[in-house]
Amino acid sequence: MQSPILIEFAGLPAAGKTTTARNLKRVLSDSGWVVQVIPEPGLRSPLQQRKREWMFNAWTLCQTVTSVIEATNGSRSPADVVILDRGLIDAMAWIGWYADRGDLTASDADIATQFALFHSWFDWVRYVFVLIVGYETACERRQQLRPGQIVNPDTMRELAAAYTNVSSGLRTQTRPRTYSVDTSDLAADEVLKAVLRMLCDTGLFNNDGKDNVSLRTAG
Repeated sequence: MQSPILIEFAGLPAAGKTTTARNLKRVLSDSGWVVQVIPEPGLRSPLQQRKREWMFNAWTLCQTVTSVIEATNGSRSPADVVILDRGLIDAMAWIGWYADRGDLTASDADIATQFALFHSWFDWVRYVFVLIVGYETACERRQQLRPGQIVNPDTMRELAAAYTNVSSGLRTQTRPRTYSVDTSDLAADEVLKAVLRMLCDTGLFNNDGKDNVSLRTAG
C-alpha cells in the first residue's frame, strides 16, 4: 500500500486550523490528489465541560492515534494526503500545559508525551503547521464577548508558550518538518498561500508560479 503524506495543522483555538485544512484539501483535490481530512476529535468528545482537565486531552489523543492508524494501515484505498485537523503535536503541547499548571506530574507528562511520539504513528507525520493567533483576534473569530474556558488571555498566553516549546523541540529533528504561522493579521486565503509556499519549498509539490493553483507532484 502506498504511504500517504500526513500533514498536521496544530495550534491555538481560532487560529484557523479547520479552515486551512479544508482549503488545502480543496486545492489538492482540484489538482488530482486524493485527500482525506481527519476532523478535530475534540468536537465530538463527550467531555466538553472538562476541556481544562487532562482527561479531555487524553480522550482526544487516543482518538487521534486511532484515526492515524486507520488512515495509514486500513484496508480502504489509501489517500495521497492525510490532513490532521489537530493531532499529535497538539496533544504534546497540551500535555506540557497541564504539566506546567501542576495537573500532571513530570513523570506522567513524560509517559503521555512518549505515547504521542510512539513511532508506529508519529513517524507518519511529514509536515506540521503550528498556527498561532492573538487573543483579541481569537475572540473576534469566535464572536466571543467574554473570556471562555480556553479563549482567555492567560490560557492563550500559556498555550502559546507550550506550542513554542514543542515546536522548538521538533525543529531539531529532520522529521517532521515544522513551521509556525501567525494568522492574526492574515485572511484565510493568505494563510493557505503561506502553507502552500512552504510545502512547495520542501520539494513536495511544484507550482505554476501562481502560489496556490495547479499544484502537481514534484518530479
